[in-house]
Order: sequence, then C-alpha cells, then structure tokens
Amino acid sequence: MDTFVNRLLQTMLIEKQNKINSGVYALTQREFAYNSNKIEGSRLTKEHTSSLFDTGSIYAEGEYRAKDIEEATGHFVMFNAMLDIINSPLTEELIKYFHKCLKQGVFEDIANGYAIGDYKTRANFVGDIETVHPSMVHDEMINLITSYTKSNKSLHEIAEFHVKYEKIHPFQDGNLSKDFHKFPYGKQIIMESKSYFTLFLKIIQGFTFHKIFIYSLSS
Repeated sequence: MDTFVNRLLQTMLIEKQNKINSGVYALTQREFAYNSNKIEGSRLTKEHTSSLFDTGSIYAEGEYRAKDIEEATGHFVMFNAMLDIINSPLTEELIKYFHKCLKQGVFEDIANGYAIGDYKTRANFVGDIETVHPSMVHDEMINLITSYTKSNKSLHEIAEFHVKYEKIHPFQDGNLSKDFHKFPYGKQIIMESKSYFTLFLKIIQGFTFHKIFIYSLSS
C-alpha cells in the first residue's frame, strides 16, 4: 500500500507542476471537488466542475449560486495546498490553514461573520447531531490530533479520527470533514445526498467504533 500511495503522490505532484489536466491529478481534483460540494447542496454538475477546473469558467444555461463556484474554486486551492505539504505533521495550524484555503474567497461566509481559518464562535449542528461547544473545540482538537499523531495511521485509525472529528465539527462552516481525510490512502466515501451523509453520522455516533469498522469491512 505504501508503495502505491508514494507512486500516486509523486505522479500527482509531477502532473500538478506541469499543469497536466488529463491525468490522475486533474481527475482527483474534479471528483473530490464535485462530490464534496455536492453533499453540501452545490448545484454544479460534474461537467461544470470540470470546466471550472480546466478553464476557470462555466458555460451553461440557468442560475448558479456564487457560493457554489467560490467553494469549488477554494477546494481546488486547498487540494493543491495538501499536495504541497503532504508530508507535514498534522497540527491545529495546518487544519486551520486548509480551512482558510477553502473558504477565504466565499463572500457569503465572510458577510455572515464566520471565522475563516479559525475555529467556530457559535454552536453548530450536523443535521440534528449536536457538536462540541465552541469553548471546548481547542482542547478536543488537541486531544484528537495528539491521539492521531501517536497512532500507526492505519485505515482503522484514520476512519476513527474522521468519526471523532465530525463530532467536534470545529469550524462554523466548511469543516473539511470530507476533504483532508482523503490522505494517505487517496480514497473518499462519495455520498450524493447530505441527508444520507448526516444519517450515516448519526448512526455511527450510537455504536462503538470497533463494531462499525468491522461491519464496514464485512459488507
């Protein structure tokens, strides 16, 4: 697995540096941006997302929210940032930097007074799942990152990190929960509907993680 991941990473870095839009780097950019934003209600199609990545523009009839385009663009920027510092240790500063890359160009979030590149200041929810109170986010994130740093970074431990991160939900909006967990295995759970994503999160909060993980492997 490590050999495959390293080869994949090197290929992506080469293609990114040489602006090759016909390889695995561009395919991953398009697919991750489309699916991550689709869960959040984006109206952009795969064709729109591909056009935005390839040309910086969208040629289509109909109305599209500026936020959809801004967040897709931010996703491209964040993915590039991930590749540039892929071997850096995971820290609070790094996670906040990813969030800044993702959201710094989203007018609606800025107008709403959301913290960009910093933790939430107001309580938030994932569907009807209550998340960690803003006053506790820093401590919970430190505990989570410390635990992850000491782990072996196995698929089980990465997935467990994801589940715990969802419960914290540290940012006001744009919580990266479907984004920075794509590494190191380069894989992503794709769910077209946010309702399914929220239902999945609600289910796993009610079970021990060990049982959920074993079930996922046997399904």
